[in-house]
Amino acid sequence: MPSLVEVSGTWNLAHLLAKEEFIDFVGQQQLILQISLSRYPLFYVLTIILPICLLAVLNPVVFLVPAESGEKISLSVSILLAYSVILSALSELLPEVSDNISILGVYVCIMLCLKVVSVLASVGALSLYHRSGSVPGEGVYHWLGKNGRWGIKNTKVCQVDVNADKEIISWQDVSRAFDRLMFCIMSAAALLISIVCASFIFQ
Repeated sequence: MPSLVEVSGTWNLAHLLAKEEFIDFVGQQQLILQISLSRYPLFYVLTIILPICLLAVLNPVVFLVPAESGEKISLSVSILLAYSVILSALSELLPEVSDNISILGVYVCIMLCLKVVSVLASVGALSLYHRSGSVPGEGVYHWLGKNGRWGIKNTKVCQVDVNADKEIISWQDVSRAFDRLMFCIMSAAALLISIVCASFIFQ
């Protein structure tokens, strides 16, 4: 029986069972065919999953781009548009059903929402960077700028308020610390979402 099935590059014949049953009240026989098909995953891995994973890597990298370079927002929007193109291409490949939504489509939508948050965070980081004046001596901004300097080599001489005996934190320090914080958050979120969705896709 499997020799009668035409070979397909999309579907794999996983199981084929043919059996006859006799219907008593009709006096006839019926042939029952049980066919199980599985889709070959290589096409979707190369065209959908691999580009999404590469974009997921680029998503937190946006926060490593210096604010003074002027390319942070353009890179964020470019990655957002790439997610939109992949989502539109994926909608043409998957069946249009609402009762059983593909996990791959859900994964792309979640990563798209995560990218929107990344764009908003990039705008907020640039807004902090271009503020003038000094950061208030107390509050979240001062704490973020003071504790976010780990691992950053600052060639400028730190200014100290002699009267208050406190180090003056600039808005540029706050922006860099915010970028580092968002890089860690986005990396952890993208990794966690990818692992959870992969466990459902490849189970």
